[in-house]
Amino acid sequence: MATRMTVLLPDAIATRLRATAGADMNDYVTRAVRQRLLEEDLAELRDRPPDERLGAEAEFEASDAD
Repeated sequence: MATRMTVLLPDAIATRLRATAGADMNDYVTRAVRQRLLEEDLAELRDRPPDERLGAEAEFEASDAD
């Protein structure tokens, strides 16, 4: 399942995105957003106290399945 979204990008970024992603812009943007979300999840996990990290692997895997 997918959701259509509209985003507003500065002209320079939109031009570079078109040139870099080519015809498969949806896939490119999806991979970029997924990578950023995973980076944020990992940073949040890293900042948790060690005793709160237990079981976090299951949370991480569940959020990545979406």
